[in-house]
Amino acid sequence: MDSARPNPGDLIPPGTVIANYVVEDFVGQGTEGSVYVARDSLLGRKVALKTLRAGSAGETRGVEEARLLAGLEHPNIVRVYHARRHQGVWFVVFEYLAGGSLQAQLQRLGPLPLRRALEIGAQAASGLAYAHEAGILHRDVKPQNMLLSKTGDVKLADFGLALDLRGARRSSTQPVGTPAFLAPELWSSALATPASDVFSLGACLFCVLTGRLPFVASDPEQLRRAQLELEPKLPIGLPTSVRELVLAMMAKEADSRPSSRAVAESLRSMAANPYRPSVTPASLPKLAGANPFVSGGPEQAVRQTLRVGRDAAYLGEILSALRARPRGVEVVAPTTADALLFSEVAREHASERYVLVARLTLPSSQASLRELIIRKLQLAPDSALELACERLLEPARDAAGTALVEVCMPRDPSAEQCGELDVLVDLANRNSAPILVLAASGGARGFDGFRRIEISPAAEGLAELEARLSLWVELATGGQYTFSRDGLRLASAACREEARFWPRLAQDSVLIAAAAGLSLVTSWAVLGARAQPGPCHSVDDIPAAWRRRPTQWPSDEILARLSRLRETGEAGLLRERNTLPPPSAATFAKSNDLGSAGRKAASTI
Repeated sequence: MDSARPNPGDLIPPGTVIANYVVEDFVGQGTEGSVYVARDSLLGRKVALKTLRAGSAGETRGVEEARLLAGLEHPNIVRVYHARRHQGVWFVVFEYLAGGSLQAQLQRLGPLPLRRALEIGAQAASGLAYAHEAGILHRDVKPQNMLLSKTGDVKLADFGLALDLRGARRSSTQPVGTPAFLAPELWSSALATPASDVFSLGACLFCVLTGRLPFVASDPEQLRRAQLELEPKLPIGLPTSVRELVLAMMAKEADSRPSSRAVAESLRSMAANPYRPSVTPASLPKLAGANPFVSGGPEQAVRQTLRVGRDAAYLGEILSALRARPRGVEVVAPTTADALLFSEVAREHASERYVLVARLTLPSSQASLRELIIRKLQLAPDSALELACERLLEPARDAAGTALVEVCMPRDPSAEQCGELDVLVDLANRNSAPILVLAASGGARGFDGFRRIEISPAAEGLAELEARLSLWVELATGGQYTFSRDGLRLASAACREEARFWPRLAQDSVLIAAAAGLSLVTSWAVLGARAQPGPCHSVDDIPAAWRRRPTQWPSDEILARLSRLRETGEAGLLRERNTLPPPSAATFAKSNDLGSAGRKAASTI
């Protein structure tokens, strides 16, 4: 769906009656005609009304689309209600989906959380598989043609380029579809197949996971070469099973791609447990450790742990500030991603409904907030900041709950960025939409009139950090793993002294222990986690050097450090008040890494 407006003279004004439908507003411009929101005066429901261009190929395709959809009944395919000619113009009535397109959501929020991305992919694949089994190719699968219901369900739409394989004559090899999502074989004049739809869906899943297109080029020829020759580059941090599936869907050879039904089943399973290890071919070496995480994975364990102790107090502060509705709320954490996590859990934890209108991420102090909003909304490049902010905040007026705008700021925003933020804040306050600024610790600049909430591991006691780490490991692994006493000491000290966000350190420590076949998360595993340049999501991400137990452990350096931690920690732990409910006895492993004999071989750690 193209958001560009037709000439004003071609628009149907609000209030126009077409049969029993009253036009309310213009939505967008499609390939066959214009789409409006209308109200069915007989049934009292909102509908999407597409008017088709008379006497054109668009009119023919639009009627054929309605016929195809009338024969498809699936929860993940948009439904058609009615089609008829009115005063010489054909119109088709579809179900109205209040959530807009997936493309619009990606422009507002950027890449989606892993579990949500997999759920969206599973639903879209289920609808596509149903169409394929009915003998219909979509041929234009892309985020613009995936619509979201009010409850977040995804439905395939715009079957204007669809092909009915049951009766189609396929003499033409002219490729149809959107170039950025076109399968490689279609550039070579091959016929479209279900496999080419699967490639397009894989490209969509890539966009949802990364917030960007798999291939970017300045002209069609460069794009064609990229599609034919290059491999899409997925983030390293994705679970291996997800990476393998997306790459299989986007394989260069059509015969190498899975069926749409297999994709739907795989994504549904991954959405339930994204961190379950993938099924690898027999030729690939298997790691020593099995998947250490239970259903829900580390992410769910973090969200559960954040609801108790000091973290619960942070969440309470955020919610209290949002309810008070100051000029804005500033959440400061070790990294912007950490601040974002607290924001998301706070909204989940709240009894009232918070609606996220937009998430704006400024990558550096040179970035422009105006340009970011313009790019997200696809406005004219010379649009004024006030106009861009007004358009951004339009959903806030119709929100059923409290509409929020999140702005992820660089550590030291420029004066220009602060000025742009002031304009957004003033307009948001007029629309009763609080602004939530998310920032990393260490920035010198605050924001006038903002309520500042600082999440600081350095301000927390060792007892708090140890109890939190222990509780997370018990929840994430279902009690399969616990920290050794020295491992727990070293992990909590690292969190406090290095301002590390504890879930990432804990997750990497567990994965290293699992990859090396350890039964406890020892100080060696924690040291390995501290050495990782980025977060790991499965045992497959652990470097080879950390998959083998050391022959001699600990080193003189770590031995001295652990000794100091014991001497200073035991007395300190007695003085500190544990603010978390006590985990089970199994969680607090009392064994030391060193034991009475001092150094130990890795086999006895």
